[in-house]
Amino acid sequence: MFEVIQSLNIQVDMADGEAMRKFGEKVGMQMAPLCPAIFTKLMEETESDTASPAYETINGVIKSIEEKEFLFVTLKDETNKEVRLVWLRHVEGADDFLNDYKKLIGKKVSVTYQNLELFNAKAKGYFGYKELLTIQVM
Repeated sequence: MFEVIQSLNIQVDMADGEAMRKFGEKVGMQMAPLCPAIFTKLMEETESDTASPAYETINGVIKSIEEKEFLFVTLKDETNKEVRLVWLRHVEGADDFLNDYKKLIGKKVSVTYQNLELFNAKAKGYFGYKELLTIQVM
């Protein structure tokens, strides 16, 4: 697209995201009938990018719970690997432990989580976290 802009001497402000988006839409509308396979592939990629996040489930024993800005739950999985999860919002299955969540320590559980990228203000950067979604005591 940039080659076409230069070769046809089209004036588009490259720093203006909105102008570039509009130009891209115009080019796309003209190219779609010529390259339908490519545009179908682009649409599939766009749809997969907006798909809901994947959930993962692991089984293990709650090793510890840290009280910080949020609760951090450390679970030792079946391979003895420690997994750190962040408790950000309502966790399905945890209602019985809200008043004393430390009672979860030592319990064998099955948890579901999703991977998130959150901004850490103290570290001034984005970091990966595992958000705790559900917990089932076994």
